[in-house]
Amino acid sequence: MRKYIRTMYIVFRRLKEFLVNFIGQMMYFPIKFAILYFIWSYIYGNSAVDASYSFEEMLGYYFILAIVQTCIMPCGLAAYEEWETINSGKMNLYLTKPISYPIYMYAEKMGSFLIYMATGLLFIYVTVFVMQFFGVELVVRHTGWFCISLFMGFTIMVNLFTIIGHITFWVENVLSLRDNLWNIIKIFSGEIFPIAMYPLFLQKICGFLPFQYIYFQPISILQGKIPVDKIVQNLTVQAGWCLLLIVVNAIVWKKGNIRYVSQGG
Repeated sequence: MRKYIRTMYIVFRRLKEFLVNFIGQMMYFPIKFAILYFIWSYIYGNSAVDASYSFEEMLGYYFILAIVQTCIMPCGLAAYEEWETINSGKMNLYLTKPISYPIYMYAEKMGSFLIYMATGLLFIYVTVFVMQFFGVELVVRHTGWFCISLFMGFTIMVNLFTIIGHITFWVENVLSLRDNLWNIIKIFSGEIFPIAMYPLFLQKICGFLPFQYIYFQPISILQGKIPVDKIVQNLTVQAGWCLLLIVVNAIVWKKGNIRYVSQGG
């Protein structure tokens, strides 16, 4: 376990790299928020919109989404990194060390996630007084639940893309699978629109999939859209998805790495 904690520590040592990247994204955020403000102002002013989200709640949703995306999206690199590692022959370095590559990858992504989450929460609560001028409100007392859900959303995301990376043991190029997974996540996670605004049949489909727990649930918790008793229930289901994906990850890795043949280059 110490070696994986050390891996996270190495990521922390590269704190300046992550902070510069995060600050760069946050500098762009006011422009992005202004664009969203004018788009949704036009939509709400000129058409009938699902009453489940007011104009202010919609702004709040995308405000939090921008932060959550910054925290979780680096997980998508896991599939590409493993694909490159296997095809270049660099996997030898990991297979000859007393570590588990999937756990190592998880620990590495955890380091960046924790940094982004801490700075993201700081950004949210430093700027929330500005957002109040736009009518955007957050339920501060739900911050703990939000962090737990966000952490499990990260776990779901990184395991999904690590599993895609493992498929490289059978398929030479998994990048198209990775891109398809990205698109599926965008549709069923609430990254494009809040799932509560979807048609009922599509909401039911989302209810059977793990993707809503990546973006939609953490955001809804911080917005106060989910009652506390329902939060506990949803977190239990989310934890179940985490456990299932961890098990699948381990099985696919175990069956895949025995097929590994190092050719290099």
